[in-house]
Amino acid sequence: MSTKKTEEKKNTTKKDIENLKKELDIIKKELKEKDEKLIRSYADFQNYQKRIEKEIIHREEEIKRKYLLEFLDINESLKKVYEDNNPKEALKLIIKKIEDFLIFLVSQLKE
Repeated sequence: MSTKKTEEKKNTTKKDIENLKKELDIIKKELKEKDEKLIRSYADFQNYQKRIEKEIIHREEEIKRKYLLEFLDINESLKKVYEDNNPKEALKLIIKKIEDFLIFLVSQLKE
């Protein structure tokens, strides 16, 4: 009888070991999949960061270009006023342009 019990115990232990090996393989596979998913997510996040940085730089350049163009326009207007015999109306226009530009700047600061 003892041999039979020992044999049954060995079989049960072998089955337990096989089951544990199968579980371990499943867990290893799941871990590998999650690790790959994490790596992909990190790469996606890095790409997102790079894209946002490029967009910010592009937006800053566009804003600088707008400001420069406004100043150039005001400068040209001032040159015309300087040469004008009756500069009063032209000066009113320049003052209006400067005020509009300042309103624009304030609105940009609020964003």
